[in-house]
Parts: sequence; structure tokens; C-alpha cells
Amino acid sequence: MLTELTVENFVIVTSLTLPVGRGLTVLTGETGAGKSILIDAIALLTGARLETNPVAQGAKVARLTARFTTTPEVEALLRDADIETEDGEVILMRTIDATGKSKMTINGVPSTTALARQIASHLIDIHGQSEHQQLLKVSAQTALFDAHAGALPLKARVADAYRAYRSAQVALQKAKEEREATEEKLERLRFLMDELEPLEPKEGLWEELNAKHKRLANAHEIAENLSLADALLSGAAGVTETLSRVGRVLSRLETFDDRFQGYQGDLAEAAETVSEIARDISRMRDDEMDDESFEEVDAKLSSYFNAARSAHVEPENLWKKVEDTKAKIASLSVSLDTEKLEAEVKAAHDAYLKLAKDLTKLRKSVAGKLSVDVTELMQSLSMAGGAFEARLISQDEGEGGLEHIEFFVAGHAGVDPAPLAKVASGGELSRISLALSVITARATPVGTLIFDEVDAGIGGATASVVGALLRRLAISPQVLCITHLPQVASFATTHLFIHKETVDDKTTSSVSTLTPEGRVSEIARMLAGLKVGTAARENAIEMLEAARKKAAEDAIYANDGLSLSD
Repeated sequence: MLTELTVENFVIVTSLTLPVGRGLTVLTGETGAGKSILIDAIALLTGARLETNPVAQGAKVARLTARFTTTPEVEALLRDADIETEDGEVILMRTIDATGKSKMTINGVPSTTALARQIASHLIDIHGQSEHQQLLKVSAQTALFDAHAGALPLKARVADAYRAYRSAQVALQKAKEEREATEEKLERLRFLMDELEPLEPKEGLWEELNAKHKRLANAHEIAENLSLADALLSGAAGVTETLSRVGRVLSRLETFDDRFQGYQGDLAEAAETVSEIARDISRMRDDEMDDESFEEVDAKLSSYFNAARSAHVEPENLWKKVEDTKAKIASLSVSLDTEKLEAEVKAAHDAYLKLAKDLTKLRKSVAGKLSVDVTELMQSLSMAGGAFEARLISQDEGEGGLEHIEFFVAGHAGVDPAPLAKVASGGELSRISLALSVITARATPVGTLIFDEVDAGIGGATASVVGALLRRLAISPQVLCITHLPQVASFATTHLFIHKETVDDKTTSSVSTLTPEGRVSEIARMLAGLKVGTAARENAIEMLEAARKKAAEDAIYANDGLSLSD
């Protein structure tokens, strides 16, 4: 519930504090006194976009402050934002400087208008004159209905599911369109693999072939030198035999001189090393008897080189080109398989349809009662025999579901309901819009409802019905109403008068809570205009008394301690 609104240096308001209590608070005053300015201030505090610079002439900063009693939902939002509550209150403040730059704080903590909007959605709901014309749009009718039905979370899921379904459709269509290009690319890659795979490229093979090619190219010289080395090491006069002979000679000398001891072991070790070298050389000679000829290796090396050039890589990297090409073929082959994408489209469509049908079911469950409730209220607003229907109109699948909502109206008995935009006159539209505002407001879980001249186009006895209706609505949520109708104002539990004053060509606006006598004077002014006589005052007293009796008949505020201001 809104407990206080403070406005400073805002348009024509220099400094104003609006005391707000429970029940129906009515704001009246002369045209241009600033009644709607206060609604604009509340809208800005609750996150509305700043369209023009509202700083009062000559001032540097406009400051708007609203105090609300908090709710569990608001407290949860504040905790998530690391903002502490103060005595069960949430304080929204917005400052706007002369350049149009604004700052938002919540309980003194710098914040965003987005968070303010979130918080305000649990605290306040504003109904304005613009709703009359907006109501002629089917999109606005659907939005109003879905909000009343509590369908917005489900509707958001339906929209998400539809977007996912369309995204899957686009992916499938794109895959089909790219199939031809993909098949051409696959054909080129497979042709390349047909050329490369017979070579069996692998890491290090190019280096291995080059080494083998060099060895075979010099095979004759290698063989000759290996034979010579073998002879020198292993022949009758070779190193091995010579070392053995030296060992035997030195062994004989050991008997004559200790200095020759130990050489036998060193020579034996040297002989073993030489023997190992001789065996290695022998193996090398055998290896030179290769299964492949020089011509074969040369041809393989040439093929390898040509294939690498064709594949636009260095020969030593041909093996990697083969691996990459295999991976591309596998990936493109998968992309050609649209069965998976088709299955994804079906799954996404099924998920969308399930949610959309749930939304349809919810809408149907609400449409009947809303139609009955609005019809009853219309008839009480001097539209005897009138009827209202909220119809579900089938439409192509979309983000909004399988249907939209359209309001059909019969202005009086004996005619078939027709679309609201085609049949409602200005006065009828005002009453239908008001009826919808009241019915939907009853289901709105907020503490404050604001009606900004929603009674425009209504007068006479109907205006008294509207006043009683708003007062009855204010039993639970707090209701603020700006009105030009004395019949509506007479039902106020708190009557605030907005008046303007011009001094030195500067107009300012202020507010005061009317006393019982003040109420009589203001109701009389609203009845008679500038010239208020005895008759107007008597009429005002009668109107206030009639409102008091109507409230008593309806047992309004019977147990909450509130009564009509006298």
C-alpha cells in the first residue's frame, strides 16, 4: 500500500506531500491544477520511461519519493538485490536533473528502473484514460485478458517454445538448401582421399622414404665400404685377431714383470667391443639386400610429393591432411543426414503444442466467468440488456498460442454481440473499459490501484454507480482516483483537493485534505462551476448524504473502522 508520495520541483509542483490512507482516496481540482502530474510522478517512480524533462522552471533537480508497505514478493526481490528493508517499508526515490539525467534509489541504494518496475508490479496498478482507445485493439484485449487470467508465465513459455520450434525449422530448411553444395564438397574430398589413401600416409613416413631413397641411391658404395670394414675388423689380419694376439703376448710377459698385469682384461673388453661393431656391420650388409629397389622407392617418393602438392601441403604434413579430410567427410556426412533435424523439429513442435493447448485450456476456464462478471457490471452502468463476451478466436500457430482473445459486445438487448471496435460508442466504450478495469483490478494482487479519469464520458446516475463501485473495490486494495465527477468524489473516504496558484507569472500546485465543510464546498464547485450558490451547496450535501446511505446499504467498510468523510 502507498503510504506517502512526495514531489519536489516537478513540472508545476514546487513541494507537495500527498498523504494516502486506506480506502478510496479521491483527487479533485480545477483543470490544469496538476492532478495527472501526480500520476505521472508515480509512473516515473515505478520505472516508466522519461519522455520529457519534467524539472520545474528555475529548479536544478526534481525529486520524487514514494513510500509503500512491503510484501513478501517485494522483500524477496530486495534480498536478491542486497537491499535491506526498513520497518516493513520500501522507499522508491527518483531524481532528475535539468539535463534530463535521472537516478533511481531503492531504500537509499542506487538501483535501476528495471528493478523498480519489478518491485512496482507487486505494489501498484495504474488504469488511465488511454485504456479506452487501447481497448479497441485486439492485441490489447488479449494482453488484458491474459494478465487477468494469470496466464503470462505460461504465455512466456509458449512463446519460448514457439521460437525454439521455428529455430529448428530454420535449421532443417537451411540443411536442405545446403545439401547440394555439401554433396559437391564431399565429392571433392572423397576424390582427394582416393588419391591419398593408397599412399598410406603416416607421421614420419616422408622422412623415412627420403632416408631409404638416399641409402639405395648409394647402395654400391655403401656395400663396398661395409665389406672393407668387415675385412679390417674380422679378417685373419683384422683388428679382432690382432687384439687377441696382443693379449696373448702380454700375458706371457706378466710372468716376468708385474707391470704387464691387467692389460689382458682391457684388451679382452676392447676385443668384445670390436666384435660387436663387426656384427653390426654384418647386419647392415644383410639389410642392404632390400625387398624394394631404388626405382620402387623413387617412384613412391615421387607419388608422395605429387600428392602433397595436389593437396597444397608440405610432404611431411600429408598424413595430417589425410586425417583432417577424413574428419571433414565425417562431419559433412552427418550434416547431410536430415533425419536428426527432422526429429528435432517434431519434438520442438510437440513441446509447443502441449504448452499452447495448456494455454488454451486456461483461457477457456477464465473466459466464461469474465464474460458474466463484465456483463453484470455493464448492466449496472446503465447498459441494461447489454452483454459482454471474451471469445477465443483461432489463429495460426504463433508465439501467442493457438488463438487470440477478442471482446464482443451487445450494447442492449435484442442484438447479437459484435467486435468491440465495431459497435461501441464513446460512452459505451468508457463504461465497458471501466467495467473491465474494475473486474481485472479485483484479481490484481497489489496493494494500490490508481484510476486516472477512467470515468470520462460517464455522468448522472451512472456516475453514482461508479463511485459506489470504486468504494466497494477499495475494501481490500487501496484505491486512488482522479475524477471530475462529483458523484464519484462523494464516495471518497479521503478527499484531496489539488489547487494551483499563479504568482509573478509562475504557477505552482499544492494539495490539501478536505475537511467535511471543505468537501461540501468542493462538491458544490464540481456541480455548479465557478459560481457556487446555496442550491449548489444543498445539492452537494444531498449527494454526500446519498453516498453515505449507499455505503451503509452495501455494508461497505462495516468492520474496518472506516467511514465516509463528513
